[in-house]
Amino acid sequence: MVGGQAILIQAPTGQQMQVVIPAGLGPGAMFQVQMPAAAAPVPTAVPVAMPGAVPVAMPGTVPPVYQQPMAGMAAQQMALQQQMAAQQMAAATQQMAAMTMGAMGAMGGGWRKSFEGTEFVLNPATKRLALRTMAELKGEHVYIVSKETGKTITIRGGKVAGNGGLGAHARWKVQRNSHHRLGPVVKFRNEATGKYLNFFAGNTGLGTGGDHCAFIVQPIDMAVMLKKKLNPKMKVGFHASGALVPGGQLGQGSRARFFIFDVDDIVRHRGFGGKGKAAPVPHHGHHHKPAHHHKPAHHHGGGGGHHPNRIKRGVVIYIKHKATQKWLHSHNLKYHHHGSSKQQQVTCFGGRDANDAWMVEGHGEIRNGEVIQITHQSTRLRLHSHNLRSPVTGQNEVTCFGSRDRNDDWRVECPSAFLKYGEPFRLIHVATNHALHSHHRDFEVRHGDRQQEVTCFSGRNDEDLWVIRRR
Repeated sequence: MVGGQAILIQAPTGQQMQVVIPAGLGPGAMFQVQMPAAAAPVPTAVPVAMPGAVPVAMPGTVPPVYQQPMAGMAAQQMALQQQMAAQQMAAATQQMAAMTMGAMGAMGGGWRKSFEGTEFVLNPATKRLALRTMAELKGEHVYIVSKETGKTITIRGGKVAGNGGLGAHARWKVQRNSHHRLGPVVKFRNEATGKYLNFFAGNTGLGTGGDHCAFIVQPIDMAVMLKKKLNPKMKVGFHASGALVPGGQLGQGSRARFFIFDVDDIVRHRGFGGKGKAAPVPHHGHHHKPAHHHKPAHHHGGGGGHHPNRIKRGVVIYIKHKATQKWLHSHNLKYHHHGSSKQQQVTCFGGRDANDAWMVEGHGEIRNGEVIQITHQSTRLRLHSHNLRSPVTGQNEVTCFGSRDRNDDWRVECPSAFLKYGEPFRLIHVATNHALHSHHRDFEVRHGDRQQEVTCFSGRNDEDLWVIRRR
């Protein structure tokens, strides 16, 4: 049936009337028909049955009344019954309309409301959705999940708790602020309350967006720590119960570690199980393979199956600087410039020899975001950096060093879920958050012999990109 078509209807009293369907009504829409009676006219809601349509009222609208009087009068009792039936029908159809609009909203811009009150489950599958760096954030909103509780940071009763679910009280808008040597500095504004996550007088709470609301997001293994910018010794943390731990009492364990999830990733790649719990669904986008490809991972990577293009620990590799096409190189010569560490030089070398060979320590494949240690094969020393100045540009010096410490730790940043041969990537020095870097600047490695400087650089540009080859 379509607008403008005439139909014949019959009321419960037996009265009949010819009605013209109003123009512009869609399938399942409702309109009112006013039947004549001895007393006041009684409105009757009449559904128009369209093939394959679900009756849906259009809330908030009052369509015009189309009528053509017919013979007959309703008894008062029958009119009251008719009115009650009409009211019940209108209420039911309005409820159906609200449900339909809600479902449509979930598919469009109103999707967030469909996740209110859902429980988030932290497990190996959902951890793979977590952002490795804040640079991966595509939207503006995140969920922050405590490693200790496995739940989100939320606001409950005006206070911060670490055992929330999904929903507006657990969603935080990220405001990028600046950069610290330990990581990016951001502020987190709660979507439901408009308050900011705050750290003041040794405790985590809520604030209005001032300096006490600025946090350093410091990567640590596969997670992050949230440190107060004004005093990085103070950290956010939770007990297993979800209660806050005073910031000065936290080390680097699970109570002080968090996983940050892009809200868009949670919505786009999540399925829901029974009892309101979110069923774990691995990321199908640029980070990870679909769930049916996943097998239990080795402690250092895994991923299952045979993937010949993925880099493996324990295998000799050769690392080429993408911008200059020279090889990462070291040799048994020491830095000798003023203020140097006197440790072993690391350069980029245009030729090829055994001093170009490196190996990532351990076993298994290397995931994006993982922290690794790299050993120079000829001298058995680790790739290393610190805050001393490089010989030419005065950026951070890169060396090979024998004593093992935290300055040997490098975080992998690559566009795929796993580090691959031939794919550009960055190595980020964990302690300083500087990128391994080179450029067309040479220095004298020994009398009459010059090679290209390798540094760690605080910014990010194309001279931080490297490619691994098999040779």
